[in-house]
Amino acid sequence: MEINIFNQLGQKLIDGEAKVKLLEEEEGKVMDSATKGAAIITGASRGIGSAVALSLASDGYGVVINYRSSQEEAEDVLKQVMDRGGKGITYQADVKDYQKVAEMVHYALDKFGKIDVLVNNAAGRILINTFSELSWDEIQGELDVHLRGSFNTCKAVIPHMVDQKKGKIINVGSIVSDNVPPLKWYGYTIAKTSLAAFTRSLALEYGPKGLNINCVAPGMTDTMLTADLPEKAKMLTKMQSPLRRLAKPSDVANVVSFLASDSGDYISGETIRVCGGQVMV
Repeated sequence: MEINIFNQLGQKLIDGEAKVKLLEEEEGKVMDSATKGAAIITGASRGIGSAVALSLASDGYGVVINYRSSQEEAEDVLKQVMDRGGKGITYQADVKDYQKVAEMVHYALDKFGKIDVLVNNAAGRILINTFSELSWDEIQGELDVHLRGSFNTCKAVIPHMVDQKKGKIINVGSIVSDNVPPLKWYGYTIAKTSLAAFTRSLALEYGPKGLNINCVAPGMTDTMLTADLPEKAKMLTKMQSPLRRLAKPSDVANVVSFLASDSGDYISGETIRVCGGQVMV
């Protein structure tokens, strides 16, 4: 490369040549200079998860769009990421299965070199049942998705974040942990409350090692998860919110992006509520 440096009068001050070394991209990798590293988002094929994947891809992360069974939807999210100039991959893994989760983490490391962000968003169908008709297996099923799934991903990801002395983990909770819980939502309420406690415990242990671990707690959000709820319940929720609307997935994704960014470097062990003021603490 030829170098010429001139002053403001147009006089040449320095000339010469320099050599530049170009690093070839390792075969199979999708990381480039604009990509920060991997952001794994569980349950990212739809709703809040897909909005988070799109937002983090726009922020420069290589997104891992995790899904359990919705392959077509996950591939559609990836297409949106690519159409916007982002980097990403899809990966099928049931978060309840630690072995599958560990394989996903190793694949993400192979593709993107490091893991900067983990977003635990995977969720199942909300079971609404009276206590007299409720079985422990139904409670266990919701605990397995929300708590065990987050435990598995954290178990697989945290050692890598500790090695690099930096990492952001954001668990998607719910305002049901703070307020009068919805009637008959036993499993969901217990699981999300446990997830909030798990978040604080991790933040306490791993803060000194460079990790920021937080929880984002949405109110009722306009997604497929709430599609089966009665319209009366949705209307009541809107009227209880000072902003008079349900959350959009993008509302939650924006807060996740903030926590994942450098702007969130001094926040840890917190629960940030995204509910339009329905809960004020």
